[in-house]
Amino acid sequence: MISTAMTKALNIQATREYFAAWLYRSMGLWCDEAGLHGAATWMKTQAGEEIEHAERFITYIEDQGGHVEIGALEKPLRKFASLDDVFAKALEHERKVTKWINELYTLALEEKDVATQIMLNWYITEQIEEEQQTQEVLTRLELYGKAPCQLMRIDHELGKRKED
Repeated sequence: MISTAMTKALNIQATREYFAAWLYRSMGLWCDEAGLHGAATWMKTQAGEEIEHAERFITYIEDQGGHVEIGALEKPLRKFASLDDVFAKALEHERKVTKWINELYTLALEEKDVATQIMLNWYITEQIEEEQQTQEVLTRLELYGKAPCQLMRIDHELGKRKED
């Protein structure tokens, strides 16, 4: 059984994960409208992953006898200056998520909640991957994406992303 404070914190993070899905979906819609269909596919896949992350939190809360309560979602960004801007904002968001996961882990440590610590280890590893993948795309865009032919090449490669 998890504490009331941990249950509340995990519910907040589940809501944040659903928001991340909306954010990535919004980014994908912008990409589609800009003719960057590969990037749109990348973002849609990422949105699906974020939903899975939220569902993992929910399942854990339920399995631990907690009460699930999803909060309201704020409206995600919908306008971006460029594909670089999309990925810069995605990386900024992933860094916030990493901070939040670390805060959850700290709470689990303070409460001596070993089960939640173990569960959060998966998210810690996942966040390393999330930041690395997003940073890699952003770096490639910053280095090579200014020329239209290179942008199209990167977009094509982004479209090859498969669900994990």
